[in-house]
Amino acid sequence: MSIHRQSLLQLLKRYEQTVLSDEKEVVSEFMQYVLENQDCFERKPMDDAKHIAASVLLITRDFKEALFLWHTKIGKWTQPGGHADGNPDLESVALKELEEETGIVGTQLVSSVPLDIYRFDYPPEIFGYRKSIYNLCFLAFLPDGQEPKIMEPEKCKEMRWATPEEAVAMIQVVHHEGVARLIKKWQVLTKKKEART
Repeated sequence: MSIHRQSLLQLLKRYEQTVLSDEKEVVSEFMQYVLENQDCFERKPMDDAKHIAASVLLITRDFKEALFLWHTKIGKWTQPGGHADGNPDLESVALKELEEETGIVGTQLVSSVPLDIYRFDYPPEIFGYRKSIYNLCFLAFLPDGQEPKIMEPEKCKEMRWATPEEAVAMIQVVHHEGVARLIKKWQVLTKKKEART
């Protein structure tokens, strides 16, 4: 097994120690996929394909707002992110996508362990074939003196800062379980920060 797949499996095992009960099945399934597929980081356009992606929940330093993008193709609010496309360094994938989609540079992830991992399942109408995407969402703070901009208007028609409550209302329009759980985890972090101050 390649060192890159071993590294991802180790990361998933670390993440598995923190997961909520409703995540266990997807994390276990993801680990099995990595174990069985030496080309797991590649994107193959075929029915029942499984792809790996990485994204960033970009938040303000006071934890009160996070950045959401309206993804035109899938018709949902998401975080900046994208497919690995052969790159096994998922942290760098997340940061590269953040820069390409928002112009934000010089960001560092809060942790090498994702805040959340979820699976998106897409019907063939979206991409032309039926597929699932395992997305690792990392947490990062907005760097001082920078403001995000829409850098890829063909992919993203709107960008919005939102509080957890506003974000919940946004995703209720297009039901999105993965983002709903991510928002709950962000709320937990916010409460922990408030308790410390």
